[in-house]
Amino acid sequence: GISYANQSKYQAAAKYYLKALSLNEGAEHIWGYLRFCFACMNRHDLVAQSDGRNLDTFRGEFKF
Repeated sequence: GISYANQSKYQAAAKYYLKALSLNEGAEHIWGYLRFCFACMNRHDLVAQSDGRNLDTFRGEFKF
């Protein structure tokens, strides 16, 4: 995810951050990286949804 984010490929980065979170939802730092990606994508709706920390919220838009 970090490699994609560093290339400004935020959609791909978010997908991989979500995949990592599916393996460990308690990884606080990854939630922060994910929020950063959503903000860079101008998807403030997703930033707000990430506060709920429910991965099912993102499954429809990001196939992970």
